[in-house]
This record gives sequence, C-alpha cells and structure tokens, in this order.
Amino acid sequence: MSDQPPYPPQDPNLPPSAATPPPTPPYGGSYGTPPPPPPPPTHDGEGGYGGYGYPAYDVIEAVKYGWKKFMENAGAFLVLGLLAILIPGALSLIGSLGSSTSATVIENPGVSDIVKITAGGGSGVVGFLFSLAAQVASLVITAALVRGALDVTEGRKASIGAVFSRWNLLTVLLLSIVVGIATTVGLLMCILPGLAVMFFTYFATYFVVGEGQGVIDAIKSSLRFTADNAGNLLLLFLLAFVIVILGACACLVGLLVAIPVTTIAAAYTFKSLRNQPVAP
Repeated sequence: MSDQPPYPPQDPNLPPSAATPPPTPPYGGSYGTPPPPPPPPTHDGEGGYGGYGYPAYDVIEAVKYGWKKFMENAGAFLVLGLLAILIPGALSLIGSLGSSTSATVIENPGVSDIVKITAGGGSGVVGFLFSLAAQVASLVITAALVRGALDVTEGRKASIGAVFSRWNLLTVLLLSIVVGIATTVGLLMCILPGLAVMFFTYFATYFVVGEGQGVIDAIKSSLRFTADNAGNLLLLFLLAFVIVILGACACLVGLLVAIPVTTIAAAYTFKSLRNQPVAP
C-alpha cells in the first residue's frame, strides 16, 4: 500500500472546470502574452540598440544641431562661409567698377555718338560677364556647403577637398537656370508666386548633391517633400531668415556662422523628415 495521502474529494457543488487547476505557464511569461517591444529611440536620435536613429523632428533641435556640427567642423565651414561672401562679392564689385570706368572714358565731348554707343555696350558686356561669374561662383559654393552639411549628418567630417566633389556641377548649374527662370516669372506675377517657387524648390539642390538626381527629378522630389512637410519647413525658413538677418547686422561677420548653421539645420531637416538616420 502507498504511503501517499489520497487527494481530497472534489466539492460536488463546483463545476468540473473549476475543480481542475490551470496548467503552469511557461517560464518567463504567460500564455497569449506577446514579447516586449524593442526600446524606443532616445531623444538625441540614437536607436535603443545603438547606431543612428530617426529623431522626432523639431525646428529648434534642427538649429541646435546645426550649431553643434558647425562647432565640430568650424575650420571647414568658416572657410566656406568666407568664400560664399568674398568671391561673389568681389566679382560683382569688379564688374561694377569696370562698367563705371568705361562709362567715364566715353564721357568726352569730342567723341562721336557711334563710339559712345559702342563703348557703352562694351561696358555692359563686362558687367554682365562678371555678374554671371559671381552667380556661378555662388552656386558652386552653395552646393559645396550643402555637401558639407550632408556629410556631417552622415557622420563624416567636413573637409574643403571633399565638399567640392561627389556632385555634378553641370546639373547644379542647369537646376539654377530652371529655378531662376521660374522664380523670376513668379516674382513678376505679384511676387507671391515667385516666393512659392523659391519655397517649394529649395531642397532640389539637396536632392541633386545628396542623391545624384537630375534636374527634373530633383524639382519633383523637392515639391513632394515640401508639400508633405510644409508646416515644419515654413517654421525652419522663418527661423533661418531671422538668423541670417541677425548675422548680417553683426557687421556681416555673423554671416560666417549664420550661413553654415542654417545650411546644416536644413540638411538635418532633409534627413529627419524623410526618416533617414542622422549622426548624433
């Protein structure tokens, strides 16, 4: 005979299911419970498991990020800021001086009207050529700034040698011509259409420099991106405008900081609002 005590008799008033104890759940959880979700991204954009994350966008954080990355790469961005101000400005000044000098030479009562007209036309050509050179220089430096801003959001250091490579100069120039014509036509139509063109095509340069898109594709991508994020981008542009104005008021020296900081903030925005990783 076994020494094990018998089980107590079941209560006849209980249903069979109540009298039978439930099975023991598996170790570490219960039946029907899903596994815990992965940890959420941290505030600075790093994912819970390491690596670059997808930060929740905030326009103030974008400007703070621009300042942080500017300070980490101050040498390269200060040089680019100087180039952006000095080279186009110098070319425009030389063109205007050349035009005024030619005009002074022809102000001679003894010179015939035909010679005056010819000389005046030559001075206009000189001014136009230098103005065109200033525009091209400005476009090249702007594209280099965008490349440098994208580099720092991707975890690379900005360097003068690198920022002038890895993008197509001809595409940037063609994009500028197309956008410039559209903007001019828009400004002639009560100004507001021109401002809209400038707003909706601003990020076309980022699509050309950052992703190698062609002119038409870059404009389309910029239109879609801006339309999908119009509220955030409008806030960014207004804040960037204020920063640039303050930089200009500081004897123009502030522009050496304001231009790179706002460009990096735009690159951060370009990445964040498209759910692309951003380097911390």
